Amino acid sequence: MAINISLKGLRANSGYSLEQVADRLGISRETYRKKESNESKLTLEEGFALAEMFNCSITDVRDIARSEERFSRNAET
Repeated sequence: MAINISLKGLRANSGYSLEQVADRLGISRETYRKKESNESKLTLEEGFALAEMFNCSITDVRDIARSEERFSRNAET
C-alpha cells in the first residue's frame, strides 16, 4: 500500500503555518504556497531547510517533491 505524503502534510504534522515556513525560507507566503501546490519548484537550499524544519532527510523532501510533480503532471493529461 502506497502512502501519499505531501509537503503540506509534512508542514501540518510539524505544526507550522504557511507563513512560518515561508519566513524560515526567506520567501513570501504565496511563493511557498506555490511550491506546496507544485506550481513552483523547490531549490536545493529550500529542500535542506525544509528537511531540518520537518525533521526528515533531504531525500524524503526530494522524494515527496518528485511524487507531487508526477501527480500534478498526470492530472494535466
